[in-house]
Amino acid sequence: MIFNTLITTLLFALFTLTHAREVPANVREFYDKVKGGECPVAVAKGFSQGAYSGESNYCVDKDHTVMWITTPSGLADMDIDCDGANQGYGKCANDPTGQGMTSFVGDVVKHGLSDLDSNTHSFVVLGNHGFDPQSLGIKPLSLVAVICGGQLFYAIWGDSNATDKVGEASISLANACFGDSMTGNSGHNQHDVLYLAFPGEDADASKTCNWGAKSFAEFEDSLGPLGDKLVAGIHA
Repeated sequence: MIFNTLITTLLFALFTLTHAREVPANVREFYDKVKGGECPVAVAKGFSQGAYSGESNYCVDKDHTVMWITTPSGLADMDIDCDGANQGYGKCANDPTGQGMTSFVGDVVKHGLSDLDSNTHSFVVLGNHGFDPQSLGIKPLSLVAVICGGQLFYAIWGDSNATDKVGEASISLANACFGDSMTGNSGHNQHDVLYLAFPGEDADASKTCNWGAKSFAEFEDSLGPLGDKLVAGIHA
């Protein structure tokens, strides 16, 4: 058992080293511009994460082409969302708040799954009580680019939060970003994660992602072509 666990850990580490995308220059420039908490247009205010109670905002650029989360002096953290299928399995076994379904299970079942699986699917949590990103034209299961740990990964908008908490992602994405120490009850506390959500039909990842994927690597890789296309349009 110990040997198998070690092999799994080593394989996952190898995957993250070889699979993580380099952050493109234009995205790096955007990250450097907003990492201090810059928020050109605050579309929703007063959310919480970590030590920032009621001080986190959803922001968009002046042209409303991309949305992200800020704190007064930084970006978002990455708490763990274990909701959905296989909740309580694997790294989510110690999750104290997991629920049996995600917010968009009704959309996911149309693709032949019972729900998203935090252990497999790369997804993030956006939207809260009082703010729905759909009001900005951002669609459920649309692509979200995530800059974390100096790397770029792609995800989908897969869940929302009924409270005022922001800054959450699936355990598989958290492990890819920050390593094997991430669990259902232990996330990334630094406010240096940039979640970039895109409005419009062109950002709908549900049409092209690999719903039959059996691993994070397979699913995240299937988001690559769409993600690369969308981030190419980001300007600082």
